[in-house]
Amino acid sequence: MILNTQVIKSAVEINVPLKAVFIWVFNYDLLKFFKKLPYAPIFTHSAGKIENFRPGFEHTLYFLNGNAARRRLVFFLPEISFLFSIDNFKTGSYMGLSGIEYQYYFSKNESKQGFTVVSCEYRFKFRYRIAEILFCVFYRRSIQRYLDAFMHEAGQAAQKDIFCEYLN
Repeated sequence: MILNTQVIKSAVEINVPLKAVFIWVFNYDLLKFFKKLPYAPIFTHSAGKIENFRPGFEHTLYFLNGNAARRRLVFFLPEISFLFSIDNFKTGSYMGLSGIEYQYYFSKNESKQGFTVVSCEYRFKFRYRIAEILFCVFYRRSIQRYLDAFMHEAGQAAQKDIFCEYLN
């Protein structure tokens, strides 16, 4: 593990074929994870159509207090994985936070036909060791619980949405 980095992982199993799940998750607004965190600042963004995203694509997140951060697609391998980073924070609320990366992995469940396993890692990178320690003491457990719940909800939504598409 890189110094001053905390990794939080979660996974969900979805009863939908891998290709459909990958497309659905990539198109899903994964920033909802941050919007629902009670201590995250309110922000907005206009990224355009996600189908146009390619590695290197970036856009700005605007915080209610007038500050901003950059969100960038770093890595994209269809039906396997993608990685986004959020960095260049220009807000005093996150002075110790250097960046956040979140990566999603997709794999077929070999023991269950038609099931897909979606795993994710959120890496919180800190400028200072003290900021990392404070994160571990005050936020890590609640973010882990929230990420597990988020993955469960996203899995249910994906299954429902994808099945509805198949029926139409």
